[in-house]
Order: sequence, then C-alpha cells, then structure tokens
Amino acid sequence: MTKLPDASPPELMKLFVVGTLIRSAEVQLYTRDGTVAETFDYQGVQLVTLATTNTGAATRQLFEQLGLKFTKITSKVVTGSGSTSSTGWDLSGNKLS
Repeated sequence: MTKLPDASPPELMKLFVVGTLIRSAEVQLYTRDGTVAETFDYQGVQLVTLATTNTGAATRQLFEQLGLKFTKITSKVVTGSGSTSSTGWDLSGNKLS
C-alpha cells in the first residue's frame, strides 16, 4: 500500500519492529471530491515492510509504502448510484468470504 505521509510513522515503525499482530484494520480509498470509493477490512494484519520514498519528479513528493500480511480481507465498493458491492478472501480457509 502506498500513502501520503501523515502523523502515523512512529506508531507504524513500532508495529513493524516488534512484529505486532493487529486484530483488524480498515483502509478507505477516496475519490477526488472526498467521498469514500472503496473500503478494505483486514483481519489478522501484520506490517512486514515499511519504506519512505519520493517520486523523483520536480515536486519531490514523499510517499510511505507499507507491506501487509493478513489472514482475511473484505472489499466494499460504493458505486456512483450509491449502491454497494462487496467480496472477500479468507486465506486461512483459502476461500471466498
């Protein structure tokens, strides 16, 4: 996952170094107008990589890259009409959830 820098790096670094298993985490993707376009619910999450990079372009925008290991993921998409669609995968059972 790639995200813009925010106040979370010290806490993320602690989780990464210790190898803490997080019971659940939610990631939301937003449209340009600020509405939620897609939500990912992760279960049994562990942060396995953490890096800060820049674009190398003239703007030199910084990004934080996170690598996640998880046991279950559910994705919920909100369509333009406001209806939702969801799907998921359970890694421990190797099946749709």
